[in-house]
Amino acid sequence: MASKDSDAPSSREVKEMRRKVREGPKCGTPVPNKWMRQVTKKARDAQDKTLLKNNRIVSATIKVKFIHITDGTDGKITQDMRQKQIKELNDSFGSHNIKFSYNEEQVVEKKNANWFNMGYGSAAERQAKRKLHADPKKYLNFYTANLEDDLLGWATFPWELGGHPDMDGVVILYSTLPGGGAAPYDEGATGTHEIGHWLGLYHTFQDGCPPSEGDEVADTQPHRAPDYDCDSNTACGSGSSPVENFMNYTEDACMTKFTKGQAVRAKEMITIYRNQLFRSK
Repeated sequence: MASKDSDAPSSREVKEMRRKVREGPKCGTPVPNKWMRQVTKKARDAQDKTLLKNNRIVSATIKVKFIHITDGTDGKITQDMRQKQIKELNDSFGSHNIKFSYNEEQVVEKKNANWFNMGYGSAAERQAKRKLHADPKKYLNFYTANLEDDLLGWATFPWELGGHPDMDGVVILYSTLPGGGAAPYDEGATGTHEIGHWLGLYHTFQDGCPPSEGDEVADTQPHRAPDYDCDSNTACGSGSSPVENFMNYTEDACMTKFTKGQAVRAKEMITIYRNQLFRSK
C-alpha cells in the first residue's frame, strides 16, 4: 500500500487492495441481532407519539474529535487529509442537514505501536479508547489506526452509547482518508459509511432478500449480497441494487448518496440516543 507521501498507488497495489476487501468483510461493525432490532423498534415506537413527532432533530452539526494512533512512522494523518475528510462527510450528509466540524487544535496524535495494529473488540481498541476518548455527549470520536483482518473500519451503534460510552465512535483504517493511499478506498467514503452506522444505519444488503427485515429503511432497494463494483447488481427481484449508496460495499468512486429514508432514520436515532450533541429546531 502506498503511503500518503508517496506516488499514487500502482495498479498492482490497487488490485491487491480490492482482493483483500472482497475476500473478507469490508466493515467490522456487528451484524444487527434480534435484540438490537427489538431495542430500536421499542425505542422508536415509544418516542413516536412524543419526541419524534414534536421534537425531531431536523438539522445538526456534529463536532468531530480526530484521534490518530501511529507507530511513529506509519499512521500519520495530515491537516489536509482531515480537512478533505470533513468535506467528504459534509458533501455526503449535508444535503440531509447533518453537518460535521472539527477544531485543529484539539486533534490527538498518539504514538503507540501496541495500539496501532488494532483489531475489532481487541484489548488494543479498549485500552486506546479508554485512554484517548473525548466525551461522546459532545463529540464523535474518530479514531484512525492500522486495522487487523483487512478491515477498512467499524463503528458503534447509537443504542450502545448508554452502556459503553467510552467505546463510542468510529475506527477507520488510516490510509482510507482522502489521499491516504488505500486506493480504490482512499477518498473518504469509509468514514462516511462507518458514521452511517454510528447514526443507526444498517448495510443496505442486511439479511438479504425479503421476508427479512433488511435495513429497516423503506426506500432502499433490498439486495441479496454486497456489491463491490459500480456496475454490479445483486437486487432482489426487479430493479437494481444501490451501488451508489454509502451503506453498500462498493468502491469510494461509486458511493454518492444516502436516501431520504436513511436520513429520516438517522435523525430519529439522533433524537432518541444522541440528542445531547445537537440543537433541535
